[in-house]
Amino acid sequence: SSERIVFVDNGDGTITAVIEIVYQGPSTSFSWVLPVSGVPAVEVASTTLLPALSNATRPTLTPTFAGDFCSYDPGCSGCGCAGAGGAVAREYYADAGVEPGVQVVGSGSAGPYDYDVISVNASVPDQADTARTWLTSNGYDVSALGADVLGAYLAGGQNLIAFRLSKSATTGSIRPIVMTYASTLGVIPIRPTAVAAQNDLGVLVFMMGGS
Repeated sequence: SSERIVFVDNGDGTITAVIEIVYQGPSTSFSWVLPVSGVPAVEVASTTLLPALSNATRPTLTPTFAGDFCSYDPGCSGCGCAGAGGAVAREYYADAGVEPGVQVVGSGSAGPYDYDVISVNASVPDQADTARTWLTSNGYDVSALGADVLGAYLAGGQNLIAFRLSKSATTGSIRPIVMTYASTLGVIPIRPTAVAAQNDLGVLVFMMGGS
């Protein structure tokens, strides 16, 4: 139902991405699949990081008013008179399994997540279908991911990283993921993001770097 992302240019040819999502649904259905360059280093961030960053950078609007104010006069009928019983002025404040063609190139656990990084051989007839078959066979709910969602990323030589909640975790334990990978650009994979998004999904992005 919402997503916040921080991209950090580390200045050494790597990007660190901190990604927070708000998820609604059963923990057994939670699967999070992202295209990624190479095999990223994975950790989790504190749940207070993104809210603190949002609060610190949120614009604050303070309106000012100019003009003459007059008190209500029952005999007044001209321009500039306040309506009977109305306020003269108001103040507004802004709140601040095994599948031929698939190689597991990385796996592990981070916080409440278990994850796998897979590489799909470019020689298989349908890379996206091959990836979906492997993911489904290994416990990831990717029923909504079609070839049009994953195909372009796989054809571009990217791997897939798939997250699921560990058996003891609940949706309340979901935390932002942190991935560091070889790249010079922060990219939002909007196709898989759109698959399970609500109609009005807000995506807030922060960029950090030396310049």
